[in-house]
Amino acid sequence: MKKFLLFPIAALFLFASSCQLDAPVLPKKIDTNGNSNTGNTTGTTTNTTGTYQPVTKDTYWKTVSTLTPGITSTATMTGETQTINGKLYYVANNTFTGNSNTFKGYYYHGNDNYLLRSTTLIANLTVDFLYLKDNYAIGKTWTATVTDDGLVNGVPGQIIGKIVEQGITKTVGGKKFTDVIHTNLVLQYNMGNGFEDTEIFDFYMAKNVGIIQVDANIPIANITSSSTLTDYSVK
Repeated sequence: MKKFLLFPIAALFLFASSCQLDAPVLPKKIDTNGNSNTGNTTGTTTNTTGTYQPVTKDTYWKTVSTLTPGITSTATMTGETQTINGKLYYVANNTFTGNSNTFKGYYYHGNDNYLLRSTTLIANLTVDFLYLKDNYAIGKTWTATVTDDGLVNGVPGQIIGKIVEQGITKTVGGKKFTDVIHTNLVLQYNMGNGFEDTEIFDFYMAKNVGIIQVDANIPIANITSSSTLTDYSVK
């Protein structure tokens, strides 16, 4: 019988929005022997035009995660761009309290697609995550690969995304955000018997602000977590 190992990672990759994708799992095959606005105060953010992911230089977001209490992650847009696979990405520097290292994150927004790209902290795996299609109606789904070649540690992986809610109001960190889109993302792996669900994520994006909350559920590891926005400034 083919076996595989799933192991948790504190952050699959560093979102350019500084929202971490908490405690995801990556498959590993083994042989049969086992070998502008500041969001740190209460109030209401009203958005009528714009994007669900600002990329202007010096814009920043700070988030905290239930998976790593006491640690704040900060993402700051650098104003730099990088073309990858024909797509123009905007670069962010990501830092964590108590860690002097800086990690790169990349945003892409084109053809109504919103992508987050970075490299896993442990497995050195580059992930490209399609977390929003803002022209889709509620209930409409999409399928996308999670890496450039569609493989995660040699195993086919994909994302099934869906628009759950649009134009809602959501309070995060004591602040009320309007014009929020809620998406549900299911990460699936195919270990030889077809694609199977392994991780479930719920993203909440506020127009002109960016990602304000990410909830993660990994049933196989009995892990749930939430990353929430605590402070931000859009330039």
